[in-house]
Amino acid sequence: MRLRTKILILLLILSLTPTTSISYILTQKNYEDVKEKTEIGLLNLVKSKAEYYDEELKTIRLDLESTANFIEKNWGKGKYYNLSYIWISPNGTGYEKFVDDMKNFEYVIQAFEIAIQENDKINLAYIGLENGVNFLSDPKLVEKLQKEIKYFDHRERIWYKLAKEKNATVWTPLYIDVNTGELVTTVSTPLHINKKFIGVLGFDVLLETIKHNILDIKFGGAGYPLLVDNKGSIFVHPEYTAGGKKWNESFQEKNIFNLSGLCKIGNKIINGSTGFEVIRLPEGKCYAVFSPINEINGSLVFILPENVVLQSIREMREKMLFVALIIAIIIALASIVFSAHIVKPLERVQKATREIAKGNLSYRVNVKGKDEVADLARDFNKMADELAISRRALKESEEKYRGIFEKSADAIYISTEDGKLLDINEAGEKLFGYTREELLNMDVSNLYAVSYTHLRAHETSLHLVCRLLLE
Repeated sequence: MRLRTKILILLLILSLTPTTSISYILTQKNYEDVKEKTEIGLLNLVKSKAEYYDEELKTIRLDLESTANFIEKNWGKGKYYNLSYIWISPNGTGYEKFVDDMKNFEYVIQAFEIAIQENDKINLAYIGLENGVNFLSDPKLVEKLQKEIKYFDHRERIWYKLAKEKNATVWTPLYIDVNTGELVTTVSTPLHINKKFIGVLGFDVLLETIKHNILDIKFGGAGYPLLVDNKGSIFVHPEYTAGGKKWNESFQEKNIFNLSGLCKIGNKIINGSTGFEVIRLPEGKCYAVFSPINEINGSLVFILPENVVLQSIREMREKMLFVALIIAIIIALASIVFSAHIVKPLERVQKATREIAKGNLSYRVNVKGKDEVADLARDFNKMADELAISRRALKESEEKYRGIFEKSADAIYISTEDGKLLDINEAGEKLFGYTREELLNMDVSNLYAVSYTHLRAHETSLHLVCRLLLE
C-alpha cells in the first residue's frame, strides 16, 4: 500500500470517526427530542380541540336553554299561527283542537329564527308538546310529513323521551334524522309552564356538521377523531353513515370495549383522563390521544397512524444525515488535499533518488516551504552535491593512477589470489611476449620460471600495492 493511501486512510479515520459518531449522537438525540415534542404537541392539540369542541357544544346548549326561557316567558301571548310550520302527531289531523296552543307559533318562530341565525351549526329547531302539537323551523319538513311520512309521533323519538325522563337538558345518541335521512344528534330540554311539563324543545346537529365544522382535527393531513361517551359508546366515528336505513330504524353505535386496541385504554377514556397511548389497530400501530369533553360527559379521542409521526421525524433525521454526509465529503476532500500536500514532496524526493541511482548526479529536488519535508529535500540536494564532488574526485584519481599503470616501464599486472590475471600493462605484454588478451586468459603461474607457490607471497604483496595505488 502506497504512503499516500496510508496517510489518506489514517486522516479519514481520524476525522470521520468522531464526526460520524457526533452526528449519530446528535441525530439520535434530536430524534428523541422531536419525538417527545411531537407527542407533547399532539397531546396539546387534542386538549385544545376538546376544549374548543366543549365550548361549541356548550354554546349550542346555552342557545337552546336561552330559547326555552324566551318561549316559556312568552307562552300564551301569541295571536296567530301558520300551519305550514305545524304538525299534529301522530298523523297530521285534528288541528282545530289545538288553536290556542298553535297561537304560540308567533313567539316560537321568532325564537327559532334567532337561534338558527346566530348558530349556523343548528340544522333544525322544533318543539314537541305533550298533547301532540309539533312546531318546526322548516316548513319543508311539515310538507314531507304530510305527503310522505304520514305517521310521525315526536313523543316516541329519543330526544323527547330522554329530556322528559331526565327532566334536564340532554344530548342524544346518534339516530337517523327524519328530515335529512342522515345521522344526527339532538340537544333537547324540557319546557315548563307554571312548573308543569308541557313538552320538549330540541336543536338538531348533523353528524357531518360535527365532523367537518367542529372536529376539523388533523395532524400532517392525517388522523381522525372519535367522540366517546362515559359508557364507551362511540358518538362520532369516521365510518358512521346512515347506511340506507330509514328514520324509524335504530342505529347501533360502536363501543371502544369491543374494538381491538382501544379496549386496552377504554377505562382511561371513560374516566375522563388526558393522555396518549400507542395502540395497534387493524390499520397498524397508531397514537391514541384522548382528552375529556365535559359537555357530553365523554371524551375526544384522536387516532393518528404512528408512521405519520415518524415520517416527520425521519425527514428531520434525513436532513441531519445529509448535512453530516456533506461534512464527511468536505473532510474527505480536505484529507485528500492534505495527504497530497504531504506526499507529493516525498514523491519528488523519491524520484530524485531514482535519478541519482541511475547516475544522474545533476538531478535536484525543487524545494518549497519550510517544513520537515522541505528540510529533507534540502538535505537530499546537499547529499547529491557531495556525491557529485566525490565522483569527480574518484574519476580524477582513477585517471591519474591509470596513467601511472599504463605508462610504467616496469611490468605491472593485477591478479586474483588463485592466479587469475585481471589486468596487465603494456610493459608486461612486452616482457612476456603475449598480447593483453592472451595474457588475460592465462594462469599467472605459467609466467614464472620458479614455482608459483614460492612467488605467491611476493605476488600478493605486489597485488596489494597495485590496489592501493589504484585506490
